[in-house]
Amino acid sequence: MEMLEMNRVREFKVVKAGFLLMFVLIVNGCKANEEAYKVQTLRSLDGKTSITFISPEKVEWVEGGAPKIEAEYKNEGKNMLRVEIKQKGKEKTMVFSITPDGLEDKDGNALYSEFAMAKKKEEMGRAEKEDERLHSGKFKEIIKKYEALLVPVKGGCFQMGDTFNEGEVDEEPLHKVCLDDFQIDKYEVTQKAHMEVMRSNPSSRADCMDCPVDKTTWMDADKFCKTIGKRLPTEAEWEYAAREGGGDVRYGFGKNEISKSDANYDSEKSMPVGKFAPNALGIYDMSGNVYEWVEDFYSREYYKNSPEKNPRYVESGRLRVLRGGSWNHDTEYLRSSSRFSSSPFYKGKYIGFRCAK
Repeated sequence: MEMLEMNRVREFKVVKAGFLLMFVLIVNGCKANEEAYKVQTLRSLDGKTSITFISPEKVEWVEGGAPKIEAEYKNEGKNMLRVEIKQKGKEKTMVFSITPDGLEDKDGNALYSEFAMAKKKEEMGRAEKEDERLHSGKFKEIIKKYEALLVPVKGGCFQMGDTFNEGEVDEEPLHKVCLDDFQIDKYEVTQKAHMEVMRSNPSSRADCMDCPVDKTTWMDADKFCKTIGKRLPTEAEWEYAAREGGGDVRYGFGKNEISKSDANYDSEKSMPVGKFAPNALGIYDMSGNVYEWVEDFYSREYYKNSPEKNPRYVESGRLRVLRGGSWNHDTEYLRSSSRFSSSPFYKGKYIGFRCAK
């Protein structure tokens, strides 16, 4: 059998060939001949453990520098591999999950191909540098800057839902909610803020750094807020703040009527934050500009079973809640009680967020 120098291997794949598993190597960007190359060494990050696959029937096992041990392996169901090791009359069975990078056992111990090993080490290096950045004095100053944008909101009780009897069925029934004190961002998170904190700008148009960041998934929003010591507001907190502390207010800027001088809606694009008047709490753009992710999963029936004290629906679900309407929507969606939902993976050019604490 022709041997292959491992430094030439660029990718490792496991494919089925009939009833057998075939370990296919990608060499310098080209698929190697499956018959010629059936050798692949997988190693742990610490370098103490490795498995060398020689053919579809045999493997050699090296652990802690011990002599190579002959072992048999076979397919153990979908994406599973069982390795049976025999040495000096003793038998050992190990079951691995087959991953794109190599093998992983039930305890999370992983063995990587040469290419994946280099990639993992590179990722670890980047993670270490990012950790250093997040703990630097400069980044602490960034946190302080955005901490100052939080508006304190005095807790209290209010009737959550469609108080004007004009909304959708998911805004019903009206139900009493009581919240503790909290804080919420004065503005929607801007592109400039996202660049400073996350060093990226996913927005659909990057020519307006004072505009809200958009095209963010729910996970992106959650990560941003947590990175600077905040969190996403709950759906109840968001509505309470939009209604100026739970008042009977139709729109998030403190009025029951709306015009183009009040908010950015039914237009062509987002606008810089804070261009319209705030509500009585001093919070801007709670209606229009961009939809805002909140913490909760979405359930059409949630209001029927919502707890009274600090409700937050985070148990499970397929969709996450969005609030406030956007530049791309009409006034119906800008109402303080209006609920919208989307896949947490969706990146919309009209979707952004603000943080709370």
